[in-house]
Amino acid sequence: MDNHFRPQVDFLGEYTHCYRLEDHIPELMEDLVRQDIVPEGSILPVLNSKPISGVDIPWLEPEYREVHAIFKKYYATDFQLFNYRTLD
Repeated sequence: MDNHFRPQVDFLGEYTHCYRLEDHIPELMEDLVRQDIVPEGSILPVLNSKPISGVDIPWLEPEYREVHAIFKKYYATDFQLFNYRTLD
């Protein structure tokens, strides 16, 4: 269970490069080709994809404000590194 609630940055090495699959697949493929991991012209098929409008969590409701503040503090580095949107 320890892995389920830890910030994602805890699992990144010093030389790890992250790609957000929602919008960075072209950069990922370019890097994989450049490093001779996949041949040029390779594609990464996107299957069963549908737009994600966001998860409806009532963070701004009064009864959730305290836990929202704790959540933002605990995952602050993830939000910065991965450019996640906040509800402030």
